[in-house]
Amino acid sequence: MRTPHGSPAVLLILALLVGLAAACTDTDTDAASVSEGGTGSGSGSRPAASLAAPADCLTNPNCVPGLRHTYGVNATGAYRSTPIDKIADKVKNRQAMVGVIFSSNPENQRLREDGLVRLEDDQQMEGAENLVPVLSQKKAAALGPSFTDAVNKISAAVTIDDVAELRGDDGATPAEESAYDAWAEEHGPFGSGSGKVEIGAQSFPENRTIANMYAAGLRQAGFDASVTDVRGFRAYLWDAVVYGDVDLGVDYASAAVAELSGYQNVAAQDTARTMTLLRELAGRRDVTVLDPSPAESRNEFVMRADVAKDLKISTLSDLATQFPQVPKGKDVEQPELRLGVAPDDPTVGDTGERIVALEERLQELGYRPGPANGEFGAEDAKAVAKFQACQGLPLDGAVGAATRKALRNPAPCVEGATVTSNHVTTPKSPGPGKVVYLSFDDGPHPVYTPQVLALLKKYDARATFFLIGEQVAPNAKLVRAELAAGNHVGNHTWTHADLSRATRATYESEVQPTTKAIEKAGGQTVKCLRPPYGARNDSVDQWTKEASLIEELWTVDPQDWSRPGTDAIVSTVLGNVRNGSVTLMHDGGGDRSESVAALKQILPALKKQGYSFGLLPC
Repeated sequence: MRTPHGSPAVLLILALLVGLAAACTDTDTDAASVSEGGTGSGSGSRPAASLAAPADCLTNPNCVPGLRHTYGVNATGAYRSTPIDKIADKVKNRQAMVGVIFSSNPENQRLREDGLVRLEDDQQMEGAENLVPVLSQKKAAALGPSFTDAVNKISAAVTIDDVAELRGDDGATPAEESAYDAWAEEHGPFGSGSGKVEIGAQSFPENRTIANMYAAGLRQAGFDASVTDVRGFRAYLWDAVVYGDVDLGVDYASAAVAELSGYQNVAAQDTARTMTLLRELAGRRDVTVLDPSPAESRNEFVMRADVAKDLKISTLSDLATQFPQVPKGKDVEQPELRLGVAPDDPTVGDTGERIVALEERLQELGYRPGPANGEFGAEDAKAVAKFQACQGLPLDGAVGAATRKALRNPAPCVEGATVTSNHVTTPKSPGPGKVVYLSFDDGPHPVYTPQVLALLKKYDARATFFLIGEQVAPNAKLVRAELAAGNHVGNHTWTHADLSRATRATYESEVQPTTKAIEKAGGQTVKCLRPPYGARNDSVDQWTKEASLIEELWTVDPQDWSRPGTDAIVSTVLGNVRNGSVTLMHDGGGDRSESVAALKQILPALKKQGYSFGLLPC
């Protein structure tokens, strides 16, 4: 692996990666505002084509990405990150041509008196943006129906007018807790329950307000509810929900669909259709989506009325007359992109100078082919994930603090190691001949496990299956079929739990019943444990040793669980397999049709390359 050369360009790149580069400030914004015969804020001046918007606009599917995909308008270079309570003033004072405010923002009340007009979303960029509470399936089961019923009742009571009122006159100052409790008393009762509940809030005023409304409603219902800031936007909230850092989060329906689908622009304006998509996508992350609130929060694009009239702009489509145009639905390839201030770590959908810097650094280290274009896309996420795997970092494809630190000073990569969650696994040492160890997680599954077994039989291959305990008894015949075909089976916990976060009691409740269920179904002793996500620590290692189990991880992971496409799965496996590699695929936990289709190509290709198929010592 190559190391930094210390050139000025590299030093600049590294500075950008750690957030030291200067972003667009208010001074920059003002300087960029020009006029025809005026001075920016003078009467009769025309502002430059610029967009004043909140910090999440570059990644919000209903802001810069939405303008690009739906309207063919490239507002990336024109974007100016602006505090929420200053946006209307920027537009009013001709320091920005267009502003973006939330529909719950009290600034909406100033539209007429300030001479501002809202631009029509004439091509329906925004889908149904109903407020939707989300929580992990595990949390939903633990908190019980009294909790979910209370949350659904709160959702039914929330209105955007109430959100606007509780946000305060400036739209940024949160109300006192007593004001939220008064709202709950007025709109309750919301049921009866007990227990401590932590609600995650995204890092902007509206979502904090909404989280506090739900917390007040739950307190009214008897729960000990509080709010914590997840210190980021949507990706952070979902991770906090998935990994149990918070008990509940409240998101926006179509924006959540965009986030979870990789910005595929599949959300609909119809609430029912959007909720169907959201529940399907959330289910893949083991997240439960509760009833949507009738309250919707939308981005409103506003202009000065006189400027809009002068430029003949009344719809978002009309912005194409003032902003650069790109093909609809196509990513922008532009070498010089400007980035406003945003607290989120770089991830899919982000754009700007820091993305250029990231891409160039990944190229320098040998992880990313092709030129930097300033758009964090799927190839960037794959490159980041591959780098994280070699560094033994949590595999999330986002560039957090630990990943940025490793990019500045990377450790040597373990040869042949690829994807694990927090542990780098070296390949096996099989001895003479070329051997690959196939493994499948999250089964047994009544649909996909039989298909995998049939393919293994066809190509005279064997594999090791790591089983989810709660799925063993209902599919005991499949466990026996796996063993009868000469395969091995191992323990993958009862509920696919993150053992690195578990107490000793939780560890035992996840591992011991699973071992017993497998041994009862298959009649053979279980010798191996594969911790879900590869998540382990010193305690997990010790407890596993005391349970007389061997920890078995992997060295090649095509992330087939994310359904990246059959070709992507095949390419990752065949491109990374070496003698002694342990591959990870899935025969359960969701729709595994892509995994099965990929296996049809992987097995004959490996045989053609001279590989035999070994078994892990389970």
